[in-house]
Amino acid sequence: MSHLLAFGHYLPEKVVTNADLEHRTGRDASTIEKTSGILERRYASENQTVADLALAAPNVCLANANFPSNDICL
Repeated sequence: MSHLLAFGHYLPEKVVTNADLEHRTGRDASTIEKTSGILERRYASENQTVADLALAAPNVCLANANFPSNDICL
């Protein structure tokens, strides 16, 4: 029977709040929250690619499962 050993996730380090967007857009931070339901966003750094983001979560998952990536058979 199959089962999950672990989960993994990744969030980029740069946090952008509604207050940050207020300065950029001129819209009140509370209005942004009320309209979108979002309090903050995560932005990838300029040196991170889509591939970097795509690999980060599975690497965390493998580490959480104590499962070395070189043990995966292709």
